[in-house]
Amino acid sequence: MATFEWKPARSLEECEAIMTAPGELHELEHVIIDNRVHKAYKNLWPSLRAFWLTRVTANTELHNNEYLVFEGTRITYGEADQIIQKLASILRQVYGVKKGDRVGISMRNYPEWVLVFWAASLLGAVPTAFNAWLPLDSALHCVRLTTPKVLFLDSERLDLLSSVLPSMHIPVVVVRPYNERRVSGISVKEWSKVLSQYQGPTDAWKKEGEILPEDDATIYFTSGTTGLPKGVLSSQRGWLGNCFSSLATARRSELRRGSDAPPPLGHGPEVEKRAWGELIAVPLFHVTGSTSQMFISTFKGAKIVLMRKWDKDIAAKLIRDEKITNTTGVPSIVYDLFESGAVGTTTLDNIGTGGAPAADSFASEVLRKFPGTKVSQGYGLSETNSIAVHVIGEDYLQRPGSTGLPPPIVDLLVVDPHTNKILPHDQIGELWIRGPLIMKGYFNNPKATEEAITRDGWFKTGDLASIDKDGFVYIKDRVKDIIIRGGENIHSITVENALFADARILDCAVVGIPDKRLGELVGALVVLRSEWVGKVTEEDILKAVKPRLPAFAVPVMVKIQSQTIERNAAGKTLKREIRKTLSREWERRQKVKPNAKL
Repeated sequence: MATFEWKPARSLEECEAIMTAPGELHELEHVIIDNRVHKAYKNLWPSLRAFWLTRVTANTELHNNEYLVFEGTRITYGEADQIIQKLASILRQVYGVKKGDRVGISMRNYPEWVLVFWAASLLGAVPTAFNAWLPLDSALHCVRLTTPKVLFLDSERLDLLSSVLPSMHIPVVVVRPYNERRVSGISVKEWSKVLSQYQGPTDAWKKEGEILPEDDATIYFTSGTTGLPKGVLSSQRGWLGNCFSSLATARRSELRRGSDAPPPLGHGPEVEKRAWGELIAVPLFHVTGSTSQMFISTFKGAKIVLMRKWDKDIAAKLIRDEKITNTTGVPSIVYDLFESGAVGTTTLDNIGTGGAPAADSFASEVLRKFPGTKVSQGYGLSETNSIAVHVIGEDYLQRPGSTGLPPPIVDLLVVDPHTNKILPHDQIGELWIRGPLIMKGYFNNPKATEEAITRDGWFKTGDLASIDKDGFVYIKDRVKDIIIRGGENIHSITVENALFADARILDCAVVGIPDKRLGELVGALVVLRSEWVGKVTEEDILKAVKPRLPAFAVPVMVKIQSQTIERNAAGKTLKREIRKTLSREWERRQKVKPNAKL
């Protein structure tokens, strides 16, 4: 891959100094959180309530602008504000929800998800975002762990939980379909009736006390790929800070280009003159969908277009019809757009990726398909409230293997996972993160919290990474996903990048498969681009990838499949399942032809 040549107008140190200077949006201060001193954004809103009231309620110029669009439903900012204030009052007056209580949400990306989130936040309650795709046992675990005062479900989640709801004695409000139902002896209230039948004051939520920056804000859940999901409890400051961190990357990018422009549009009381449309295709119960997309779009006064489920052709039509300017998704979603009607007919200005590793070729491929867009990549976890590292534009093109730089409030370390020694630049170890963006802890799980966060506040990500001399981070692998072949450490991302360099490959996943002699071998699952299906063999792919890898890292087997690679709701590849599939295939091959391709 050719190196992108670019000489920035300002150094990273100069940009940081300008961005964080007194009076700037990203001005810093030191705060004490849980007896630890942290850098924090001085101008950040103290709470989600304060954000909504100042940015939406008080901003009457915004009220006629479209806010939420979903199929036949269109809701303006003013209409949303009325519903949210009324619903917050209903939560308090009808359901007895107080500041700090959990309000459960489990549904598809319906507008009601967003409305419930803000209503709970306005009250000072804690929106508890359940993964809507969990099976019954895991879903039941999450509900019992967090004991919400009320559950907002769609009909699919109602059907899933109907057999266990009576034992939990939790009131349920169901959205879509619109019919009141009785489930196993409990009354389930329907969304529109809950709103229409309430005759009390719509400002009753104001009786709840002040919300402070370190108060509980949200609970999201880990993916649970290696056990039951854990509830990630975050503070108001931690959740809100993601917006400023994302804006910091955009500001740094402009400063690096030489611009002296003020902070990104959307800051202050003015309404953005340019129409900004955000397509949200990833689940709102994941931090990328809500913390990064939903919240930042609300901050900008944008129109948010929601999708029931991912479909590249529907997405392309929405991008055209709704004049979408921005979207973010896991790499597989963006690759899908490459093969859709979105190419060449869109208004897209910004395409971002996160939630799963992107190939080194990702940024250049996006620009070939969507010339003139800004391409970004972010790295973060539920435990960091989304962005812990972020890159956009020329810095990304110059370092296509990097996930970027930390925002001003974040400190990073790379630590040897075996010796706990801090490693120098360019050496690979476990990435540790510290700052006010880190979760308060795993809800009702002090043991797991203690294992994840050190006494002085460093969060152990479980991801292997290196940091170069300029501070750019390169994610290499999950600690548990590293492949060890005969004593050689092989990072699956390195092999995946080598495969992605083959223009015939649309998607791939690399895992270790068991081997008695060498411990593990490299196996790959590959999906071809549509025009190459049936025309490319395993041998063709191996021939192309061998020159790009050391001999020990070349896959012993490449399995080509027609369907997309399975991922969880957060977009992460289900490597445990892929490992099982490839291990079975390798075992079968060995019975037919022992030591094949070794």
